[in-house]
Amino acid sequence: VSSLSFKGVVFNEMKGVYSSPDSVLGRICQQELFPDNTYGVDSGGDPDAIPTLSYEEFRQFHSAFYHPSNTRFWFYGDDDPETRLEILQGYLDEFEGANAEAVAKSRVQVQPLFTAPKTVVDRYAVSEQASGGDPTGNTSFASVNWVLESDTFDVETQLAFGFLDFLLLGTPGSPLRKKLIDSGLGEAVCGGGLEDELRQPTFSIGLKGVKSQEDCDEVQRIVMETLGELAQTGFTPSAVESAMNTIEFAMRENNTGSFPRGLSLMLRSMANWIYDKDPFEPMKWEKELDKLKARLDRDGDSGKKLFGGLIAKHMLDNPHRVTVNLVPDAALQKEMDDKEQEKLNAMRSQMKEGDIQAMIENTKALRTHQETPDSPELLKCIPALSLGDIPVKNAAIPTEVAAVKQSPEVKLLRHDMFTNDIVYAEIGFDMSGIPSSLLHLVPLFCRALTEMG
Repeated sequence: VSSLSFKGVVFNEMKGVYSSPDSVLGRICQQELFPDNTYGVDSGGDPDAIPTLSYEEFRQFHSAFYHPSNTRFWFYGDDDPETRLEILQGYLDEFEGANAEAVAKSRVQVQPLFTAPKTVVDRYAVSEQASGGDPTGNTSFASVNWVLESDTFDVETQLAFGFLDFLLLGTPGSPLRKKLIDSGLGEAVCGGGLEDELRQPTFSIGLKGVKSQEDCDEVQRIVMETLGELAQTGFTPSAVESAMNTIEFAMRENNTGSFPRGLSLMLRSMANWIYDKDPFEPMKWEKELDKLKARLDRDGDSGKKLFGGLIAKHMLDNPHRVTVNLVPDAALQKEMDDKEQEKLNAMRSQMKEGDIQAMIENTKALRTHQETPDSPELLKCIPALSLGDIPVKNAAIPTEVAAVKQSPEVKLLRHDMFTNDIVYAEIGFDMSGIPSSLLHLVPLFCRALTEMG
């Protein structure tokens, strides 16, 4: 063996993550916001540290923390709860008792809030060609970030801040997004706004494609200035009404697309549950929404008092703020590669002939294991649906056929189903009167009808 190299699925995956400037920015922002708790380390693993993890350490960690005593169980569906628990008990009986120490260690502790804002300048790797010739390869990221609260939001604040997030950034015309784009200081907005799935919610916003340090400083100034103006003036009544309609519809519809709805609800509950709080509270939003509507009506100022207060308390007057400026460095990739090679060379220099032969044999054994197909007995352990598990008939959709009173010739189909107080209406038009030469223009006409003011 003349040289060594690090290989591994997770190792290679995380090296890919660390090569993405957006991922680098996100990681640095979170680590700087949470220097003293779990969120300050990379859950996927730092490629610089992954090779130091021994197999025994990996097994010990898995045995301690991936244990039923440190688990939440979630059921979704209309099957019998007693049967569920009996099936679950059959698995749990195979484990030893609870590991209280591991459960305690796995709890995410709160990050003490800062007493003053700070600015961090860090680097991301770019190629020499990009740095020298590509105008987009030599630009920076500027991001302003907050930890918004000393612990999780209560439901009322979480709901109100969700509306504020939409008002600030939710549409191309939202004032904070528009102010940053119109500044011309960068190519696109970065930062996802509100992040409330961590124990302590955060807010991040900025620009990427920024050309100079002076422009990075200007991005921060625009963010703080715009927030200050909005805290004083509030939002337009039409913007608040639009936000209310959009968010309430999304919450009522709960359209998860192809993603299973049960898993979506589980993940929503986990935002509280893993921090030892009520798992059902995040789903009890309707009363809080009614209270929010009532407060907006009572204040009568289009949310100026409510949203202005949130901006002032959690952002303008909040010292737990970190501005991250991420700058390109054409020498960084070589620096990291050289550091990795130095580690490998040091390991190689300490290896004896027996160590080298053992590594060769272990590598061969691993490759053989990976390439050997599973036996039929093992494959049978994988859960699979049979034809008997699939209903023979489609679910029946209740349909009532009637006629429109004003136009008896028009047929009305009504489906009485649970829709969480949302009425879905579709109107079909007879297209036979349109000349075939104009049919190709119908999609354009439909888009213009619904998307142009």
